[in-house]
Amino acid sequence: MNTKSKIFLNFLKNTENLIKNKKFYIFKSLLSFIEDKKISDTDYRNLSTQIRTMSMIDLLIRTGSLLKGHFELSSGLHSNQYFQCAKLLQYPEYAEKAGKQLAALFDASKIDVVLGPALGGVIIGYETAKALGKKSIFTERKDGIMTLRRGFHINKEDRVLVIEDVITTAKSTIESIKIIESFGGKIAGIGCIVDRSSGQTSLKIESLIQIDPEIYSPEECPMCKLGQNIEKPGSRTQIIE
Repeated sequence: MNTKSKIFLNFLKNTENLIKNKKFYIFKSLLSFIEDKKISDTDYRNLSTQIRTMSMIDLLIRTGSLLKGHFELSSGLHSNQYFQCAKLLQYPEYAEKAGKQLAALFDASKIDVVLGPALGGVIIGYETAKALGKKSIFTERKDGIMTLRRGFHINKEDRVLVIEDVITTAKSTIESIKIIESFGGKIAGIGCIVDRSSGQTSLKIESLIQIDPEIYSPEECPMCKLGQNIEKPGSRTQIIE
């Protein structure tokens, strides 16, 4: 990496700290910086990825989508952090931006259908499909079982891109993959806004943000041991005593 790239990388790191402190900056000046021809293609890609990640973190913070506290995730695990992407996706312009950014990670010529597991994957799946110019469908739970309903159909050999808002255990993704394969479809890729899986899913996931969260089983959760109240902001119905 050349000297200018190193300077810019430090600039990005400092800017990331400012974003975490809710001091927002415009990224156009950063983007114009890396257009300098002296920066190699590899450095350009790496730095562009960091800008994209930081820009999305900026939007998540601005829309109140990044929550701190004591949460039960839809997987049943506990965490001190929760991404409520529905708060980001309630704004059409931000949903469209996230969809375009995800679409840019895949080759449209190798995709026939985009599938977003309900509930979190429906809007972002649609926006990604729109950006790719492809059909959008979704799977959903009926009596706790993931299904393909509402007249949706996957043709044999269809190349299906699975899109989620947040992936942690990838349970919904894996269940949707089984449905796709049961129709004879092929998996064209997997993408999400936030990847919290820490590489534990054995799936190849493309994401706008990768984060290693603090995740605990209910039995090992330190916040439970301290008696802290727990919130269940996810989409699967469950009553918390």
